[in-house]
Amino acid sequence: MDFTSPLFKVNKVFTSSKGNALYHLIFKSRYEMGMFFLRYQEYYESINPDFRDKSFTYLDYISWYVQYTGNNMFTYPKDFIGYNLPSNSILDCYNKIPKGDKNKYDNMMNKLYLKLNKDSNGKFYLIGTIRKDSTFHHEIAHALYYLEPAYKKAMDSLTASLSNKLKRDIFNLLATIYPEKVFNDELQAYMATNSWMTGMENISGFISKTRKYEKVYKDWYSRFEQKI
Repeated sequence: MDFTSPLFKVNKVFTSSKGNALYHLIFKSRYEMGMFFLRYQEYYESINPDFRDKSFTYLDYISWYVQYTGNNMFTYPKDFIGYNLPSNSILDCYNKIPKGDKNKYDNMMNKLYLKLNKDSNGKFYLIGTIRKDSTFHHEIAHALYYLEPAYKKAMDSLTASLSNKLKRDIFNLLATIYPEKVFNDELQAYMATNSWMTGMENISGFISKTRKYEKVYKDWYSRFEQKI
């Protein structure tokens, strides 16, 4: 991918059957990664409805996050090690940035969006990590869920087959950091990639159900693994 940034390297991971693509941004600095994704990630799936799908300033978010975490300092870049964004949410967020609040990260995101949107037939998925580990696979699972209807159908079918109690227990845990709109997506990504949230391993019946999700994910990942 012909895009130069001092913050990250762009790697095109795969292209879907419709010509849409997944791009992996590989960062050296967790601080720069967190600050680059912050506005767009929280616009997409913030637990706080005052930010999710809303126009907000960086300082307003930072002030709220310090109060929310109770850490007496801003720890967002330290608290998250992976990020994931569908392309339509990136554009929506950028268009709602308050006047005078755009910064170097927004300018870079816009340039990247324009480049990738042209390269991927108008639809793409963006993930960001420091290295290729369980978090990397977790974010790829999100991308597959967004870009490949057959993958999403397979994962949703597995989720539909779970008992109501198991789904309720998992959703209750997810609700501590995610909005309801991403519950099914987050459930499949955690169960498929051994990147469990703290506490998931203690949910009765959780571990035994992960194997089928892992099988679906590994089958899809094997189709493009050698290109990474």
